Amino acid sequence: MTQLANPTPATGVTTPPYGAFFAIGGTVVLQTGVACSAKLFPQLGVSGTSWLRLLIAALVLAAVVRPSLSGRTPRQWGSVLLLGVTSAGMTLLFSAAVDRIPLGIAATIEFLGPLSVAIMASRRLVHGLCALLAGAGVALICFVGATGSGQPLDAAGLALAFAAAACWAGYILYTRAVGEVFAGYQGLAVSLGVAALVVTPAGAHGGITGLLDSADPVLLLAAVAGVALLSPVAAFALEMTALRRMPVRTFGILTSLEPAVAALVGLVLLSQSLGWAQLGGLACVVTASAAATWADRTGTHDGQSQREEETR
Repeated sequence: MTQLANPTPATGVTTPPYGAFFAIGGTVVLQTGVACSAKLFPQLGVSGTSWLRLLIAALVLAAVVRPSLSGRTPRQWGSVLLLGVTSAGMTLLFSAAVDRIPLGIAATIEFLGPLSVAIMASRRLVHGLCALLAGAGVALICFVGATGSGQPLDAAGLALAFAAAACWAGYILYTRAVGEVFAGYQGLAVSLGVAALVVTPAGAHGGITGLLDSADPVLLLAAVAGVALLSPVAAFALEMTALRRMPVRTFGILTSLEPAVAALVGLVLLSQSLGWAQLGGLACVVTASAAATWADRTGTHDGQSQREEETR
């Protein structure tokens, strides 16, 4: 789910074999954090858990990055505020979706956000075919069969996942804008603080009340802190490390495995099984995302090679 602002990817170099482990590790850590946060919903509520998670992550990242806030223009503040709002929406809506539908299904639908951004930015035929494949996958998930337990999918949960996908699409666009005006990861640190503030009205009461009503508030707060450190802090660090050791295209293809990883994590940690129709839909979305990423990077590489040849 994490999109890195202003990364420093390795390009034109041989990919170290351990780069893939960092990329996949980031995805596994991210989805594990989400699954663990779901276990806190009964005590803190969805909004309370989301608020505490964002707040702790923002404090940790601010302490590490120490962003500079002086001398910013209104346009720069507007970009980072919009990034914070979409970050808040993405976190809160996805958590609410996971509370109602299996993690693998929620992650698959949410992944339509970045896939849509990639497809809409291109007019190539292959991206149109990827869109059709992803649409077929969503149809299988939403309208055919049931989960592995035989339960139909909750309509409200599906709607929340689609809303989270829209927020993720906006998050990608605003991340690019913030990355152009904030050095390094300062924009990401500030936007997480904004996201925590945005979720405060919805989550502060439930989060604080849940902690105070707990038999062991310190232990519960430590659990929330652990989840926050997993996602997004540790996931962000792993993805950043991967991007600095491998081409962006390879990283994008590996990230396309996120819905499949989410389904596996949901099965192991939350005992959530998917029906054959949902697994087929998940496979369609993963394939569409990987194909779109491969075609996009290949086309970019070919265009760059042609321009270099013309200047010689």
